Amino acid sequence: MLLKHGEAIDPDHRQRLMEATRLAGESREGIRNAYDVLNQEIEHVIRSLRNGIIFSSTVIAAIAGGVIGAIVIFFFLYPILDVTAPSEVNLLSPKNRDTVSDSKPIFDWSDVSDSSGVTYTIQISSSRDFSNTVIDRTGRSTSTFTPQTSLTDGKYFWRVQAVDGAGNRSPFSEIFTFTLETTP
Repeated sequence: MLLKHGEAIDPDHRQRLMEATRLAGESREGIRNAYDVLNQEIEHVIRSLRNGIIFSSTVIAAIAGGVIGAIVIFFFLYPILDVTAPSEVNLLSPKNRDTVSDSKPIFDWSDVSDSSGVTYTIQISSSRDFSNTVIDRTGRSTSTFTPQTSLTDGKYFWRVQAVDGAGNRSPFSEIFTFTLETTP
């Protein structure tokens, strides 16, 4: 049986391939999707060949184009994706083992830069292992934080993590502890 260009490709596969190709330039997931669709098409052709279907030269050219597309996606586009985590944050204030009298202390840490942008996650806990987290704020665009509600007197632990625009996370900072005493 001789199939002409396009006959070996299921219309659903063709539509998915066109969509995957569009998405490939937009995200890491799009690249993976495009690669998966290309692999499915190549597997479809191999199964067809095993079943005795002979393809025309235009179909073979389309298959070769798909293989080249997969190579381009993985060897040229994929390596330029950002997989490097931002630098670890250094905590500045309150200092480690500080005693603080303001029930809404200002937390400050070093800025981290990344070409894709950086946000921060701050966690404040009453336990060193952060099993009793009092505050957990993500997506902070500045390197300071002031709680909206007052903290109660006691001992606290805090740490910060940087997250770049590609979703790479730094390790959490060193854990600092402070004691809040609002009454003299």
